[in-house]
Amino acid sequence: MTRPLIYYSVAVFLGSVISVCFMNKFFILGAVLAALFLILFMHLTFKEAFIIILFAIFSMVNTYIYFNKFNAYLFKENIRVEGKLGLDTLGVYKGKKVIIDNIDFESYKNGLINVSGYIEKSPKYEFGIIGKLYVAENHSFKKDYIYKINLLKEQVYNSLVSSIGEENAALTSGICFGEASNIKKEQKNLFRDLGISHIISVSGLHIAMIYKIIEKLFSYKVSIIITVLYSILTGAKAPTLRALFMIILLKCSSKIYKKYDNMSSLAFSAIILLVIKPYLSFDMGFHLSYLATLGILLFYKKIKRTLYKLPSFIKDPLAITLSAQVFSLPYSVFAFKSINLNFILSNLILIPFYTAILILGNLYFILGNIAVINSMIIFLLKLCFSALEGGYILFNNIGFSTSYLSYLDGIIILALYISYGLYKKGYERIKLFPLTLLLLAIIQYYCFIPTIEYFKYGKDVFALFKYKNSNVLIANNPIKREEILNTLKVQKKLVLGEEDINLILKNKTFITLQKDIESFNVHINTKKKKNIIVSKDKNKDLPLITYKESDIIRVDANTEEYSFNVENLKTIYIFNDSVYVIDNFP
Repeated sequence: MTRPLIYYSVAVFLGSVISVCFMNKFFILGAVLAALFLILFMHLTFKEAFIIILFAIFSMVNTYIYFNKFNAYLFKENIRVEGKLGLDTLGVYKGKKVIIDNIDFESYKNGLINVSGYIEKSPKYEFGIIGKLYVAENHSFKKDYIYKINLLKEQVYNSLVSSIGEENAALTSGICFGEASNIKKEQKNLFRDLGISHIISVSGLHIAMIYKIIEKLFSYKVSIIITVLYSILTGAKAPTLRALFMIILLKCSSKIYKKYDNMSSLAFSAIILLVIKPYLSFDMGFHLSYLATLGILLFYKKIKRTLYKLPSFIKDPLAITLSAQVFSLPYSVFAFKSINLNFILSNLILIPFYTAILILGNLYFILGNIAVINSMIIFLLKLCFSALEGGYILFNNIGFSTSYLSYLDGIIILALYISYGLYKKGYERIKLFPLTLLLLAIIQYYCFIPTIEYFKYGKDVFALFKYKNSNVLIANNPIKREEILNTLKVQKKLVLGEEDINLILKNKTFITLQKDIESFNVHINTKKKKNIIVSKDKNKDLPLITYKESDIIRVDANTEEYSFNVENLKTIYIFNDSVYVIDNFP
């Protein structure tokens, strides 16, 4: 068995996931994952498989202990007030996360509170939360070194606000110290659309840059110490620790004359993190960090060789960008249901400016009290942000728009990856499989028959008109929830104002939506006799027939206009000379 650490890391990861499945009583899913785990390692010898199973069992037990074995009754115990989850205050008790009841986050932010109380078990596995702490008495508040570090970062942020503005100060603080709480939602959306969200939280990229710069000035020991301190300063998150472990292993192996293996180093760092924090098995940041690094390790050199004709200053960053997306792209489609190809150009054009901001921001943190240096850094920061503004305008005009995808899209992209891999391995028959995937995509997105679908989200009622590749949304109130528009892939939205809205769908069929009603009344105006088939109705005088195994009513429309209430209807199909209204059958 070559590179055993890779097998052990997979065992630890799957062991943690299986453990959570069983704790949630997802027994079938847990059994399927356990079976998958055994299938993956069937080709190994008994001894090798036995060791891997031991790692998996250890991980299962470790995860169970994390979420279930803790002292529920606290008497004068120290709790770190760490952050917020929605409106709740998060704390850390002996390395385990809890939601703290009746404690104001802003009053005790990043400090230690000494409390007595009771922890009610209510785990949130994806966040690593074991339960809710009900504080009976708050004995004291301690401002330790972590509190003072965060206070210093806040002071630096406030100083930057007065010099370069709130928006730019928030970005500088996020890039340099991982403090993204002050970054506005609009800015985060912009970074997401540009495909560079990783830049506003300290990641492995930041750690690698910081270490590389420091190593040019000091010895490797001093560089490692400073990098460790920087990791603590920025919150020691999973991507940061992953990069830190890999750097330490790289440097130590070279000093003790051991061959360094990137893949084994990556696997070892994953094992360490998952043992300390088993809930990272469900953390998106953890997944993306390792998938991106794995892509770089496996494909960077191959992609770089493919781009040999390009100059080095384009070839190197482009190869890193593309290789990092090999595994993280399909995962992002599943996790965020969106994709934007701007990441290719934005990483080439914008990342150098953010790298400069990373360096300048940290210099400001260290030397900002020196007036001359302070003025110089502020001047350079303003230049960088001015250049970035130009970049934003450029991408806004010529960049790609974000495409919002479904789970089926994610499956298709993943299947294409697998198909390509199998084809490269010699399975030539697989080359027909992408055509099947293309057919699935066409069926999902191209509407051959004009269709009206009705939706209700809370108080928002609206209709979606679909025909060919066009989606038009009509609502009786403005739709402010962007996720609705993104999920439904709306190209155009209309709001009922003072006038009714008329649409011509097919064969001179008119659909009129009236403005003064909460549930839509639809009028179908025709130039000749049409058949209108309407679903279940309380009017028993009309003849009943069967259509697609559902009881429906057929009405001959002898008038040019027919109206019906669609409050409880789901979908209307306009097909040739007939209109079909399909109900929400149970």
